[in-house]
Amino acid sequence: MYAFIRGRLHSRNLESLVIENQGIGYLIRMPERLQSALPAVGSEVFVYLYEYVRENIHELYGFASLEEKEMFLNLITVTGIGPSTALAVLDALSPDRFAAAILHEDHKLLAKAKGIGKRSAERIVLELRDKLKKSNWAEMDFEVQDAAEVETSSSDGPFSEVLEALLVLGFRPAEAENLLKESYQTELSLEENIRRALAVRGSTIA
Repeated sequence: MYAFIRGRLHSRNLESLVIENQGIGYLIRMPERLQSALPAVGSEVFVYLYEYVRENIHELYGFASLEEKEMFLNLITVTGIGPSTALAVLDALSPDRFAAAILHEDHKLLAKAKGIGKRSAERIVLELRDKLKKSNWAEMDFEVQDAAEVETSSSDGPFSEVLEALLVLGFRPAEAENLLKESYQTELSLEENIRRALAVRGSTIA
């Protein structure tokens, strides 16, 4: 199982790229939006990977961040959603918009992705929200700095909504809580707070 690859970006198109590592070229499926985070052809790149093997199919899927990979892994757990469709959702929606769409049950936003119709969008929301409930995150006892400025006493407060969004993206409850201790700001929107948390997470693993 491949976790990531570091090498020279040999070539790219709208749907995939080739990374050369030790004289071997790895063809990696990675849509245009995700590729936008990478440097120019000829540069050294680091890409997270998911290896998909089924009968006569052996493909590598690439992601510029762990959040994108975790979003992808959550999507392929949904009934009827395969890797190609999950990648199409990633191409259409950033992780923060995707998490917000799940929380707000925004089927129309999810349906903007190629291959996602109304029923598929409804199934994504239903199954990922159900998965979230099983994590029992609402039973956690949060100890957030400046708690007076953050609504943590109920599951419908803005802080808890951002926390829930991070869990949708695959974060563990304790990890999500720690990120929000550093990043959460009451005056920001849900998506802005998600982006701040992801930025903090990115800086710690860079």
